[in-house]
Amino acid sequence: ITSAQEMATRWIEEYLKQFQQDYLNGSRRLNDWQIDSVEVLDEEALVVQVDFTIFPYLHQSQYFSGWGMQEDKWVSCQWVLYFTQQEQENEYWYSLLDMTTPAAWQAGEYISNGQAQQDEDYYAHYGEIPYTSFEQYDYKIENQICYVTFDGGQTFSTLPLTIQELCDVGDGNPYYNSLQEGSYCISEEVAAFVYGGTLDTPLSIMVSHNQGQTWSPSIVSINITGARLRFVSFVNAQVGFVVCTDGRTMSQEGQIIFQTKDGGQTWEQIGYGPHTWLLVDASFVNETTGFLCYTPVQGAALLYRTQDGGQSFEEIALPLSPDYQEIFVQPLAPFVDEDHLSLYISQGDMGDYQGGLVCAHMVSYDNGATWEFAGLYTPPSEEIG
Repeated sequence: ITSAQEMATRWIEEYLKQFQQDYLNGSRRLNDWQIDSVEVLDEEALVVQVDFTIFPYLHQSQYFSGWGMQEDKWVSCQWVLYFTQQEQENEYWYSLLDMTTPAAWQAGEYISNGQAQQDEDYYAHYGEIPYTSFEQYDYKIENQICYVTFDGGQTFSTLPLTIQELCDVGDGNPYYNSLQEGSYCISEEVAAFVYGGTLDTPLSIMVSHNQGQTWSPSIVSINITGARLRFVSFVNAQVGFVVCTDGRTMSQEGQIIFQTKDGGQTWEQIGYGPHTWLLVDASFVNETTGFLCYTPVQGAALLYRTQDGGQSFEEIALPLSPDYQEIFVQPLAPFVDEDHLSLYISQGDMGDYQGGLVCAHMVSYDNGATWEFAGLYTPPSEEIG
């Protein structure tokens, strides 16, 4: 044998000859067969595709129907053959190792050569997400441009930042087709987008006080280069907060808190997070009260509240019934909900209760000091728009 093509041809010939013996039952017998093409898919790995046609003794034989596509009097077959080579006494012996279909082989190659992971990363981080509807205050990313709407998608203002400036992070993988939750706030009186905190861009913010007619950038801090998450809250037109993570090492990181009192023109560092666990969410609901949420750590509180604008924090308990304590494990930042505060506790990345999307809804009527269970909540589709 001088080539993989010749090897596969000889193998298929010998294999098919056994089905032409006279003593075979007619349902397992071939009148004839022909090889249509032989293609080497991987010379080094000895993978060959053989296309051939068989003519069963009994037309529509069930035994041969699984070999390929059955026509009137014949079956068209496409087999991908995996061979192994062994040397014995200066001779090479070839054995069939496995057999599959061209589609299965292509799927395996798609995964093994890394293309599947590349495509997955592209669609997750770059592929544009279709927008079908909007909240009154919302955004969209199209053609690598971020647009902001204040009227439910009827008109849009262009955010004067490149997608790279807006989405790049100092730690982790950036998403260029969606904004990190909490890294922007849009309301009637103020719109703000926090970005940067990388080696190339200082931690910065872009603010508009006239519903996107004009935008003003300002620098929050020049000292942060490893931002993983960034959160912004404006509690009124003038007072706002930015919480940024930095300096992550494994499952530890710091959180730095900044405040503005002049609508985002200047910023002052006012405090730090109460722990070095990984931050999940952060928000301020008024000029003094804010919350930081952390990843679950055995025996540790996950929600902390400040009542002095971020200078000090206290643990906040989230009472759940024993039936729910192992299901709902990740609190998200509280928000103002009419005359009270609300928050949701998600199931985390591994949750599968009722499909994994259902959250526990908690409410507070004392500015977040105590919380009570208000029921289960299923958020709308995570698809943007």
